[in-house]
Amino acid sequence: MYVLTMTRRRLLRVVLCTTLIIAGISIGIYAVLSAVNTGASAKKVPIYSVNRDDKKISITFDAAWGNSDTDELIEILREGGVKATFFVTGEWVDKFPEDIKKFFDEGHEIQNHSDKHPHPRKIGINELIEDTRNCGIKIEEVTGVAPTLYRAPYGEYNDKVVTTVEGMGYKFIQWNVDSIDWKDLEKDKMINRIVSRTKNGGDILLFHNDRPNTMAALPEIINKLKENGFEFVTVSDLIYQSDYRIDNRGIQYSNMADSSPGDATPPPETDVDANKDNADDETLSDDALNEDVKDDAGGEAGDDALNDDVNDDEEKPTQGKPKAIDKDIDFPTG
Repeated sequence: MYVLTMTRRRLLRVVLCTTLIIAGISIGIYAVLSAVNTGASAKKVPIYSVNRDDKKISITFDAAWGNSDTDELIEILREGGVKATFFVTGEWVDKFPEDIKKFFDEGHEIQNHSDKHPHPRKIGINELIEDTRNCGIKIEEVTGVAPTLYRAPYGEYNDKVVTTVEGMGYKFIQWNVDSIDWKDLEKDKMINRIVSRTKNGGDILLFHNDRPNTMAALPEIINKLKENGFEFVTVSDLIYQSDYRIDNRGIQYSNMADSSPGDATPPPETDVDANKDNADDETLSDDALNEDVKDDAGGEAGDDALNDDVNDDEEKPTQGKPKAIDKDIDFPTG
C-alpha cells in the first residue's frame, strides 16, 4: 500500500511539473507572437516631409513622359537659383540620356523613379528589385553617380515595397505638396495651390516635366516662395541621412534635434469631393488617402498621410525591354 501511495505521489509530481513546463512554454510562445504581431502592425512609411528649424524646401520633378521643355525648365531653375531633384524612370533615361546629362551638369540630382513605371504593389519582390536596380544602373551609366533616393510610380507603396526598397539602400521619398500639374491645372490655380500649401521648412513639392502649364507657373511659384523666405535645396540635402525617425504621417525627425510634431507640414487632408470624380473600382485600405484623386493605387502611411499622385489615366512610359542586371554593381548606400 505504501509503495502504491508513493508511486501515485511521484506521478502527480511529474504531471504537475510537466503541466508547469508546458504552460511556461505556451506563455513564451504567446509573448513572442504578440511581439511579432505588434511590430507587424506598425506600417512602414516613406518620407513625406522633414521637420526642420529653417525654411529649406525641395522642388521635385517626376519624369516619365516626354522632354519637350527640358531647356526651358533648366533656364527657369537657373534663373531662380533652384537646385531640384528629378525622379526619372529608366525608360526616360534610355530615351533622353542627353537631357539627364543636362540636368545633372546644372547641379540637379537624378534619382530613381523605377525602370518601367509599374504598380509596385502589384508586382513580386524579385520583379521590384530588378525594376528598381535597372533604373539605378541606367542613371549611374549616364551621370557616374548611383541614385540613393526612390519615389514609387503613382506614389504607391505598402510594407513590402518600402522594406524591399530600403533594403536596397534607398531612402523612400514621397511629397506633401502636390501641384497636380498632371491634371493640367490652370496656371493661376497651380500658383495659388503651391504657395498656399507650402508652409514650413522641410516641405517636399511635386511637379512633372513636360506638362503644358507647369513651365508657365513655375517662375512665379519660385519667386513667391522666395519672398516668403524659403530656400531651395535638393532632397538629399533636405532630409536627415542618419539617426532619424519617421512618424506615422511620414514626417522625418532627427533624433538629435529637440523638435515637436507641429514644426513640419503633414500631408494635406483628403479632398472628398474631388475624389469622387476619379474613383476606381478597386477598394483600398482605409489608411490609403489621396488628395484630389482616388484611384486603384495608394500608399499606406497612417491615418493622416496620403498619396495624391495616384492616377491610372496618367500616361505610361513606353514598355521597353528591361536592361540586364549588372551583377557587379552594388546597391546604393546612404
